Amino acid sequence: MKRTLITAPTETPVTLAEAKLWEVVEHSADDALITDLIEQATDYCQQYTGRFFVQQTWEYRYDCAPSTPELVVDGGYNVLEVSTLSITESDLSSTNYLTETAISTVFYIDRLAEPFRMHPKSGAWDVASSGYDNLAMRLKQGYGAATAVPDSIKSAILLMVGHLYRNREATAAIKLENIPFGVSSMLNQYRVIEL
Repeated sequence: MKRTLITAPTETPVTLAEAKLWEVVEHSADDALITDLIEQATDYCQQYTGRFFVQQTWEYRYDCAPSTPELVVDGGYNVLEVSTLSITESDLSSTNYLTETAISTVFYIDRLAEPFRMHPKSGAWDVASSGYDNLAMRLKQGYGAATAVPDSIKSAILLMVGHLYRNREATAAIKLENIPFGVSSMLNQYRVIEL
């Protein structure tokens, strides 16, 4: 499986103003730095939880169909919709491009499952088994707009921004310790754990 970002999010879960208020920064000299730290903290928190926070579109490509009727999309969490699906038929005669409405007439889709899953209503995949990228789908993922991101995730991002803003070196003169109910504790309830 290959995953490619198609449409990046247009906003971050936390704004510059929210981060400056959290850190009590009253000047604009560090605005660029804080903006970068918000992006770094958001990336870390997304990696930690295995989820995307603000809506974005990803394309997933497979060389062949799954060996079982059900396709479970690794990384398919917080799926808002399946926007397109393309399938190269098993006889290599054509490639079918389906939009969201057509997809639901041909496939059972469980976008609320974690991870996302789908399977053909016919019971079998008609996908080429030779070649590359014979099955591709685009998924809109995330909680939606930044306002829909849970507050505990936003707080974890703000804690991380604060830590990175105050500790700009790789080493410290004193021993730093994690605070109880800090970043990890806030994110663990959203973390994807593969069983």
